[in-house]
Amino acid sequence: MKKKGTFVLAAAILISSMISCGVKKNDRSDEEISSNGMVLDSVEIYDSITANGSCKALCKINVMYPTGDNTVDDSVRAWIADRLAYSYKDNSTPSFTITKEMQNNVPEMAKLACDSLLNSSRRDFNSMKGFSINYTFDYSIDTVYTAPSYITYCFNSYCYLGGAHGGSMFQPATFSKADGTMLTWDNTIKRDDEPAVIAMIKRELAKQFFTPESGWTMDDGLLVSPDSIKLPVTPPLFDAEGLVVTYQQYEISPYAAGMPSCVLPLDSIASSLTPTAKATVMPDDASTR
Repeated sequence: MKKKGTFVLAAAILISSMISCGVKKNDRSDEEISSNGMVLDSVEIYDSITANGSCKALCKINVMYPTGDNTVDDSVRAWIADRLAYSYKDNSTPSFTITKEMQNNVPEMAKLACDSLLNSSRRDFNSMKGFSINYTFDYSIDTVYTAPSYITYCFNSYCYLGGAHGGSMFQPATFSKADGTMLTWDNTIKRDDEPAVIAMIKRELAKQFFTPESGWTMDDGLLVSPDSIKLPVTPPLFDAEGLVVTYQQYEISPYAAGMPSCVLPLDSIASSLTPTAKATVMPDDASTR
């Protein structure tokens, strides 16, 4: 299987203990990082705190974001704001208030997200007596693939809050450049075709991920019955290879198995795509939908 290292974070991410506070903007011109007609910029936030003696929290946030004033750029920035605001323990409450003005200031959003993570860590540490622990937050939002008709982003996160290991999360998002629509499973796969697509996913997982060479098979590598596998909570990801399907840690397999992933070539699922999805990722064939 071709490894999707670009998409899935390794279980351990090493961050230098000498990390210091800073906000770093890309020093290249916008034109140098334009991508299929979209102008992008980037920001890197890094900071740390020490509280209650020896408890320490490190935070690093990297974001590649669009700078234009149009529908698709607005949609991407709204998604970035959502990922940053709901990135910590309590996913039901945002870390900061999301406004239209805030969405248009991605560096400020990244700084607010970092401050929120460190302030929450400080509260945790101050409640601990005679206990030493280190927290790590490493977040990255970047493009995965750009095409003339769509752009695919991903949010990778790694959090360590003590214990045997940290936790990783991978959330992609594919946006139509025509109108900014974000593809979800509901607007990507025809409802009547969902069982056939799930059956295809199971076959491809068995071939691409659960192999003897990987050390995992469908029989011993699942936490659920193969018959109960559904579409993943992770949204669909489209790139040059087709539809990339990824399951989160613990969603269908144990932590040691990572994030099971497979690729469905576009021609194998074309007939199951909704008009919305087909117009986004196969615009030349949209007239045949």
